[in-house]
Amino acid sequence: MKQLAAGFYLLKKRLGLAGLLGLLGILIALGLLVLQVLPMRKNLQALTEQLETAQRTPRQETRLLPQLADDEAALANFYAQFATIKELPEILQTMSDTAAKQGLKLDKADFLLAREQQGALMRYEITLPVKAGYPLVRRYVDSLARLIPTMALTEINLKREGAHDEALEAKLAFVLYLRDVR
Repeated sequence: MKQLAAGFYLLKKRLGLAGLLGLLGILIALGLLVLQVLPMRKNLQALTEQLETAQRTPRQETRLLPQLADDEAALANFYAQFATIKELPEILQTMSDTAAKQGLKLDKADFLLAREQQGALMRYEITLPVKAGYPLVRRYVDSLARLIPTMALTEINLKREGAHDEALEAKLAFVLYLRDVR
């Protein structure tokens, strides 16, 4: 132990503090090399071998899409979430009841039924002119989005007569998607 201490003292005297710190840095770097870099190199070699093996083996055709029967079932499930034209009166009643509960008066509405060019859906376009405050209009639109998830708000126009008027004239346009049951 005394010889080690004497050797360290001699080394300190010859190298100085800067030399000792440099030597300590070299020792730390060697330790990292042995503990970190060399094991990583072995992992890299193993991964490289796996990659080469995978590249040499012929690829098998993998089908990314499910079977046709699964596609048809998924499509049927998709269309099943939409209401039919027979359920339209109930949906319109829900819209009217929601407006009444929130104190919104619906005086007039325009309706247009159109078939989609592709698929089995129909578009039922509903336009509602409303006169109310913005928070009330906003709550109504939010409520309808929650209650009728297959209906989309396609347009909203807001107009206020004066800067101090609370009420505004709103034009709300919705599209209700219905299942075509031909």
